[in-house]
Formats: sequence, C-alpha cells, structure tokens
Amino acid sequence: MNERILIYSLKEVSEKVEPLLRSPLLPGEKMEVESTGDLVRCPSCHEMVPKTLYCLNCGYPLYKVEFEEEEATEEENVEMKVEEEAEKEEAPLEEAEEKVEEEGEEGVEEETAEVIEAAEEGAEIFTPPPPLEEVMREVAKNLSIRMRMVKMLLNGEMREEAFKRLLGHYVERGERWLSERRGLLERRRVQLEELEEKLMEAKMKLEELEIRRAIGDASEEEYEVKAPAYRWDVEKLGDEAERLKAEIDYLKGLSKAMGMNDEELESSIGEMMKNLEGLLNEGSITQETYEKAKGALEEILDILKG
Repeated sequence: MNERILIYSLKEVSEKVEPLLRSPLLPGEKMEVESTGDLVRCPSCHEMVPKTLYCLNCGYPLYKVEFEEEEATEEENVEMKVEEEAEKEEAPLEEAEEKVEEEGEEGVEEETAEVIEAAEEGAEIFTPPPPLEEVMREVAKNLSIRMRMVKMLLNGEMREEAFKRLLGHYVERGERWLSERRGLLERRRVQLEELEEKLMEAKMKLEELEIRRAIGDASEEEYEVKAPAYRWDVEKLGDEAERLKAEIDYLKGLSKAMGMNDEELESSIGEMMKNLEGLLNEGSITQETYEKAKGALEEILDILKG
C-alpha cells in the first residue's frame, strides 16, 4: 500500500513538472527559484522540482545548494562591506588640505598652523616616486582591511567561517605588495651602504688633498684641478644618500600610511588582542578563529617593525 502511494506521488510531481522549463542549465548559470517560491531547478538532473530537502526526481540534496548559495552571497556582502569601510577610512590628501585651509580661515591657533607648515615643508623636500607610493598605498589598504575584519569579528558583524575565508583571501592578495615593499627596502639599503662607502672615500680624498696643500706637498695648480672634482663627488653622493634615506623612511612608515602613528597602531592592536582573548574565554569564538585573528594582528606588528 505504501509503495503505491509513493509511486502515485512521484507521478503527480512528474505531471506537474512536465509543462515547465526542462532545458539544462548553461555553464555558469545559477539555480533559479520561480515566482511561486515552490519550485527550483535541480542542478543535478536539471528538472524543475518542489523546493524540498532532496530532489524528488533524482534524490540530489537541494539543501546543500541553498546553503552554499546563501553563504556565498553573505561572503560577497561582507567583503563589499569590509572594502567600503576601508575606503571610508582613507582620507584623501586633497580633502585634508582643504580642511586645514578652512580651519585656518576660521582662526586655528598659531601653534597648530606652525606644525602644519612644517609638515608641508617636509613634504616638499621629499616626494615619493609613483612606484613607491603605489606599493605603500596598497600595503596600507590591505593591512587596514585585515584590521577592519578583526573589528567586525569582535563586534559580531562577521561570522567566523566568513572571517577565516576572507582573511586568507586578503593575506594572499596582500603578499604581492608586501613582497614588493620588502624588495624595495632591501635594494635601497644595499644601495645606501654602497653610496656611503663611496661618499666616505670622496671625503677622505678631499681632506687628504687639503692637508697636502697645507704642508706644501700639493701645488695650487694640483689643488685647483682635483678639489672641485672631489667636492662634486661629495655633494652628489651626499644628495643621493639623503634621497635613499628618505625613501627608506617612507617605506618603513606603514603606520603613517594607515593614518596613525606607531604608538596608536600598537595600542589599537593590543586592545583588539585583549578583546579576542575575552571572546575566546567566553566561548564566543573557537580556538582556531582566535589564533587566526591574533596571528593576523601579530603579523601587522611584525611588518611595522621590519
């Protein structure tokens, strides 16, 4: 008796589905739910079947499809929110300058104005070349997003599974820019060391020439010929060394690129680590999530010190 009822039910379902679309899904096409909300297209047999836990036609577990789609949608939404929040925190230089000018017109204290003027003068002395500026912008953005994700986890705005997947995504994406930064730093440190050796040698030669002239071992003619060349070497090598030092300081200044100083950034990360430990002790997050979040913050600190 039960078998007859089951066969009859499947037959009824088949007759109901038959008039509907039966074409297979095209590559990349998603499962669609009809306007009635009762039928879905099975991704296995490509038939329109009632929206149940398992496909009544082939037995495919439809609940897995629904779960994966909802999870993917949630992950996309979270990723979009993370990037939007990070972009909001990036204060463009033009807007900052306009704000400073407006505040100055309204009567900013002279001491503040002097600090701003000193900063502007410093900016005029060194302007980072575009390649360095791009690398620092991307590294700062990537690290800021990682910190934003930890904050969202702490505030309950992101599920643990989504956090772990997205964190891995941004760590992988940021590795290219971090590698670029490490390479730029290393090359400039090597170049600076070589330049400082040449600069020292040029200074010693000039000093020796001046001593030889003073004791009568070098004629005025020899001095007039050699001294300008030594001075030129000292000046040019000195300028190049200063430029390299400025670029190294710029590449090391990640906290500044992220809109904070070292003390503020370290304090913020320390506070987040304490809050993570609190969530772990409460049982609100798993040990795995805690270790991944803590590791992400520790990596940022290591990068800043590198």
